[in-house]
This record gives sequence, structure tokens and C-alpha cells, in this order.
Amino acid sequence: MATRAPTKRGAKKTEAKSVRRSVREAEGVDERSPAEASAAVRVVGIGASAGGLEAFSELISAIPPDTGLAFVLVQHLDPHHDSMLVQILARTTSLPVVEIVDGMRIKRDHIYVIPPDKELTLDQDVLRLVPRTKRVPHRPLDNFFCSLADERKSGAIGVVLSGSDADGAFGLEAIREAGGVTFAQSPATAKFDVMPRAAAVAADFVLPPAGIAERLVDLAKRGEGLDSEEAGELGAEGFERILQLVSMRHAVDFSHFKYSSVHRRIERRVLLGNHESLADFAESLAQDPVAIDALYQDLLIGVTSFFREPARFEALKTVVFPSIVKDRGAGDSVRIWVAGCSTGEEVYSLAMILAEFLAGRPDPPRISIYGTDINEASLRKARTAIYSERALIGVSPERLERFFTAAPGGYKVGKKLRELCVFATHDVTRDPPYSKIDLVTCCNVLIYFDAELQKKAVALLQYSMAPGGFLMLGSSENLRGMSNQVEPISTKPLIYRKQDSANHAALHTTERSPDRVTVP
Repeated sequence: MATRAPTKRGAKKTEAKSVRRSVREAEGVDERSPAEASAAVRVVGIGASAGGLEAFSELISAIPPDTGLAFVLVQHLDPHHDSMLVQILARTTSLPVVEIVDGMRIKRDHIYVIPPDKELTLDQDVLRLVPRTKRVPHRPLDNFFCSLADERKSGAIGVVLSGSDADGAFGLEAIREAGGVTFAQSPATAKFDVMPRAAAVAADFVLPPAGIAERLVDLAKRGEGLDSEEAGELGAEGFERILQLVSMRHAVDFSHFKYSSVHRRIERRVLLGNHESLADFAESLAQDPVAIDALYQDLLIGVTSFFREPARFEALKTVVFPSIVKDRGAGDSVRIWVAGCSTGEEVYSLAMILAEFLAGRPDPPRISIYGTDINEASLRKARTAIYSERALIGVSPERLERFFTAAPGGYKVGKKLRELCVFATHDVTRDPPYSKIDLVTCCNVLIYFDAELQKKAVALLQYSMAPGGFLMLGSSENLRGMSNQVEPISTKPLIYRKQDSANHAALHTTERSPDRVTVP
């Protein structure tokens, strides 16, 4: 990707910031509290294994001493031998290189190195060490990247270098889902290409180490987002123009999605594309359908996993399933709708626990589970039903053996389970709903809508529910002020039940018929 030359205004602004910071540091003055000072530091998590020392040395030697970034190296180390990483790396850079001690606070323009036999997380801007766990395979980089994503959100940066296993790929996905920026070393330049090749799927940039350094320096100059002058250049007009271009191509209206979430995703594409402003980005989108597709996928990033929030599935087994299968036999059916299913993990998780719940019954009811989403790319993956080993971390060995078969790239959901599940494109805010649904799950979808769109979605979801049916929401959602047809029966997790006497309120819409699907 070509690098845009900085504008005179941008160059002067960067120079002024650098001068002010240099004066404060020379005088020993920091006007912020320790927490505020730490929060201003962007953290670059870097992971490597075999061959990673050379790659990291090449990367860090190309980093100037005043980017304001902090670098945290998580290297696979022999747990039984002392590490010489600090001494070796100190010869290649003028930046301070230190071995991490538990409780150490992040400082800018420093390099932090994990010690042997430890695992690392970032917690409230402090580096935390714990003894290495005995789990196999060992995943210290995934562990740190996930904590970095939780802590820094869109300010997280992840880099995966040379290595001989897949550690880091799952964590890189977490950073990208949080709105951060992700890198993988180009496999052709890696001494061992397994790790960067696995990570490349979730990488915004695949570059040699020196190229990664160049992009990191550019990101440091630009900061985490547009400054007030850049963001306000077109104001609402530029923002609406960008959303209009997306909706014209993908028929999804993002104008009533949470402004902060949508704006943060747009800023991410502005920074990744090295655009000067929202106006520049809008002009670029108008000429580049592929860039519109990339922004669309960013806006729709779904965070999901198998058996996410285990308490929810326990509540289904103990509270919901006994009720909805009561007095139902082979001539009856149980209908479940997962609204906003992303790549299908929740759908198949529900299918597994329901199959377990019904095991041993002589005449179980027919099961239909509908998974819907507006992202067709995610639905294609759900229908394919092949998941990598790292995506199956939440699946027990017993369930893996019972419900999956080995497949290229990971494991495939077994045919009997797939036959219970139908996936279809559906916009929960405007498309005709399903009907007579016994259980609707809509977890961590409403949080992305504004109040007006939430009410529309809730009305549609309630309309789909059978009398006495259940609705499960995510841990950050509730129906306060939006419904009088359902009542909560559980607060953790949040489960509602539709009153038996509640009739279907008119929605002036047509009920949706189940989509036909051929199970591959």
C-alpha cells in the first residue's frame, strides 16, 4: 500500500506535539496522573516463537526512540532456563529493554519482555504475571492478546512474527474484533512460517518486519483516531455520505446503529488506509467498491464462540428446556431462533446441549434451530460448519468426539447436528419474523442499536415468540421500558418469558417461512 505524504498542517501539528512533549520530559514534568499517563500509551503486543528473535530484532531496530508506543514481546521460552532476551535485544535498539516484573506499569518508548515459565496479561494498564499453566497446547500469546483487546479496545495493536505453531491467531482475531490493528509477518520472510501463516487470516497487514515497523510508526503519528479538526472537517455530512455508500451497496442502514461504535470502525478504516480525513475517505470509497466491502465487514464484526458465557447454557438446561419439551413427543416440534448468529458457534452450541438434554428419550420432539444474520460471509462459514482447533477451545473433548469429525483445517460439525440447523440472511430490525418460536436468543445484538432501532427489534422478536416462549439476551442488554408482553424469570443470565395470555401485536408484516437448506 502506498504511503500518503503528510500534509503541511499535519507535519506542523506532529512537530508541535513532539516539541511540547520533549520540553515537559526535559523539565521532568508530567501534568497527568499515573493512570492518565499510562492510558495515553498505545501498547503493541508482539508474539514470536522459533525464528522470532531475528524478526523482532529487525522490526525493533527500525523503530525510532520517540514514537510514544510501548512494545510487549511474548516469546515462547524454555520454562527451565534463564532467558538472555533482554541482553540480546538491548544491543539492537536505543529503547530501554526490561524483563517484566508482576505489577509493572506500562511506559511509552519501552520494550517489555516476558520472563520464562510465566503467562502475561494487561490489567488496568499494569502488566500481570502468573505461573505458566499446564494446559496443552501452550498459548501465552493468545492469552496476552485477548487481555490486550479487552483492555485497550480500538487502541490495541497485535503483531505475530515467525514461529512453528498457531499461537497468536486466535488472539489477533480478538484484537481485530475489538477494533484494533493487526499485523502478521509475511510468511516468505519468516524463518518458520506456521505462526504468521495462521495469523494472516486475521491480519490487517501482512508485511516483512521492516514494513511492520514503518506502519507502526505511521500509526503512532496518527494516534488512535482522527483529531477534532480532521473529524469535524465534513461533520455529519461526511459521516452520512460514508454510511450512504455502504447502504447503497449492501442494503443495510447503519444510521440507527450506535454512533460511537460505527464512528470508531470508520476511523479504523481511515487510519488503515492512511487517509487524511473523513472527506478523503468518502471520496476513496466512492471509487472503490472493495473498500466499501472492507468497511462493511468491519461494521459487522461479530464476537462469538462456542459455549460463550457458560452460565447461559446451564440456565437453558435447568430452566428453559424442561419447560419447552414438557409433554412434547415425536409428533411435536421445538423451534429455536438465534438472531445475530454470526458464524454459527452459538447455534451449534445450542444444538449440542439440546441433543444431550433429549438423549435417552424414547420419542423426542423434532428440533428446528434457525440461525440468522445480515452478514452473508459469516453465514457461509456457519453452513460450511468447519472450525479451527483454536475456535473449539470451549468445546469439551467429549463433545468434540461425539459431535465433530476431523476435516481439513480443523473439525466439522457432524451431519446429524447440522440437520437440526438452518441458516438464513435476516435483518432483525425490518425483515418478517419467524413465528411460534419456543426460544429466541438475541445476545449482544441490541447493544449495537440506538433506542429507536432497539424498540423495533424487540417488537419483532416478541411477535415471533409462542405464548409461554422464552427470550434470552446478552449480559449487557435488557428490555427496560420496551416491553409489557414478557417478564423476567432470571437476571443472570437475563431470560424473559412471554405471558401465555399475550397476543401477537400487529406489526403490519408477513411471517417468515423457514428457509429450505441442503445439508452438505
